[in-house]
Amino acid sequence: MTSIRVLVVVGALALIAGCSRAHSDVGLFSLRAIPLELDSRWELPVRSLQSGTVAGLLSSGGVKLENITVTRFVIGRNKLTRSLSVPRTGVQPIPELLLSDDRLLTRRRGSAKEGTPGYWSRSNVVFELYDPASDKVRDVTPSNLDETTRWLCRSGPPMLWTERFGIALFIPDPDSREVRLWQGRETLELVQRVSSALGVGDTFVSGVLSAVVVTENGEAFGYDYSTGKMKELPQLQPIASRLANAAAKPEKWPLSFVMAEGVAAFKWRQGREFVLIASDGSRQALMVHHPFEEKPSGSTRSREEGEALSMDASPLKREARSQPPEVVNVGSALLAVDETHVGLFDLLYQRLIVVGPPEGTREE
Repeated sequence: MTSIRVLVVVGALALIAGCSRAHSDVGLFSLRAIPLELDSRWELPVRSLQSGTVAGLLSSGGVKLENITVTRFVIGRNKLTRSLSVPRTGVQPIPELLLSDDRLLTRRRGSAKEGTPGYWSRSNVVFELYDPASDKVRDVTPSNLDETTRWLCRSGPPMLWTERFGIALFIPDPDSREVRLWQGRETLELVQRVSSALGVGDTFVSGVLSAVVVTENGEAFGYDYSTGKMKELPQLQPIASRLANAAAKPEKWPLSFVMAEGVAAFKWRQGREFVLIASDGSRQALMVHHPFEEKPSGSTRSREEGEALSMDASPLKREARSQPPEVVNVGSALLAVDETHVGLFDLLYQRLIVVGPPEGTREE
């Protein structure tokens, strides 16, 4: 059962999305690894709208429904401190967003319909808001989801929520190379197009999570909660320009990334490495490690040891305590952290790797 869970979750994270520095090599960026407490296990990350926090599905004492919570952590220097735990029993659909007021935007599917080949059906998706304070669920599904730009992945496009504007969907269109903003409450409207898009990712602006689109020309457009539209983000233009240069020909469009002032990260080489890039042009690659097959030293694990880890991955959590933050495992996911840092969520090592820009590009 545990091995199935590990394989399924690694596969799910893999769907979520050779470099050198302009003048240097490894050990360039500021990296620190923050472990999760030993008595709990992170199953999947959940996007948190509050800067300086990270959230996820957390299990304690097994994977039964009553043992799973959606938990928010405040990110400290060397520790993750719990600030909210929502029982999973009230949140059975997939959590998409943990809002600043502790409510959850969730997604589930009704009937199992398939979409056009290469795309996914939208007509059977249900969005709901769960309020743990009242234990009430509100259906917030717009009536015309099937009229939006077609979705490229089963999990759907990046999304945000506001009480004023409703759901905001940032849907990439591969034919036009646009990211289209569909937004609304009862019904969705196409309110904006960002042309010549390189990709869409996450960032923090003024303490709140925002979607950010980077164009092929290196422009950065972020979601403005006051207007319900994308606007230029001057503070991110330097790093957006470097990102556009580094990933000018993405292996898979749209490019998925996370970004902060002075640093950005994206997957590259078919997911075999994470590339870190700074606004001064510095680059560093973190090679993806396959812990069931190899040890951190690079030596090969025995078949028996690998099979044992696939059945019970908890020894990897202990192994992580002695490994530097540059060791990142397969299935890791990119996360926005705050205005000046990005992060990598390592499922198998059960730790958050916080990435800051090189020392010379930021103020302490």
